[in-house]
Amino acid sequence: MRISHPAGKILVGVDFSESSSQALLEAGRIAGEEDPLIEVVHIIDEDLLSDIREYSQLEEAEIVSSIEERLKVFCREAGLVDRKLSRLVRIGHPVRAFSSLCDEIEPDLLVLGAWCQYRNDSELMGVTARQILQESKSDVLLVRDRKGNQVHHVVACVDFSAYDSAVVRAAEVVCRAERASLDILHVFYPPWLSELSIDGENGEAFEDLEREYRALLQGRLDKLVPREKSLVDSIEVQTIAKQFPRHCEGILGHIKESGADLAVIGARGRSRIESMILGRIAERIVMNSSSSVYVVKNLP
Repeated sequence: MRISHPAGKILVGVDFSESSSQALLEAGRIAGEEDPLIEVVHIIDEDLLSDIREYSQLEEAEIVSSIEERLKVFCREAGLVDRKLSRLVRIGHPVRAFSSLCDEIEPDLLVLGAWCQYRNDSELMGVTARQILQESKSDVLLVRDRKGNQVHHVVACVDFSAYDSAVVRAAEVVCRAERASLDILHVFYPPWLSELSIDGENGEAFEDLEREYRALLQGRLDKLVPREKSLVDSIEVQTIAKQFPRHCEGILGHIKESGADLAVIGARGRSRIESMILGRIAERIVMNSSSSVYVVKNLP
């Protein structure tokens, strides 16, 4: 997957898991020919470090040096030999130390492996990745393991908010590079269905209203379709207005049913909370999506 970023800095969090190896691989692809600086960081949990010192009788400097060497090998095995790399090993609480580093480095894009702490459920995010995502001010790509490396199908999730153009643009760039198909998806539930009792006498009137409502949604979706003819001609693009009583479940269902490799979402959607944290729907999507997820936090 190649997501172009006007950036200069990509920060990759590594915990030596298979998903963080995949995250490194994706970071190298994202960098592309522009070859921006890739910062690779591993946080040594301070409690774990204390236990290692106690039972191994090694000094802290020896432990850190050993992990630095392991990180060097890990990056090389992920194929990042020829990239501009900065490898960092820090000690601290995994989330707090990582957030502090993000404030220090100010990356344009953060790439994490979305591993799960529950081995019997591969679709749930790891707790650490989730907390880092919540606190990040940068766009975030959460990488899930998948068979093969190419992206074939992308879903851009829109809600007619300020994030929509950035969400579609990020999805468009991936589709252009990978020649992947694109769904521009809006999940809705007619407001009158939750408020009113519809019987046979007024049902016909509501059918007309629903047709008008769908036509309105379709018109707004059509305006989000990339206008560049060469792109539209080279990949399959479809707009989907999907009626579902629960917004989040409707999105997750479509991601799974369509076999999407990547979902692109806005950080807050229509939330009124004036902060950079995730909205409730966005958080549930990144936690439970069967695909990798790109979270747009910075608006153009």
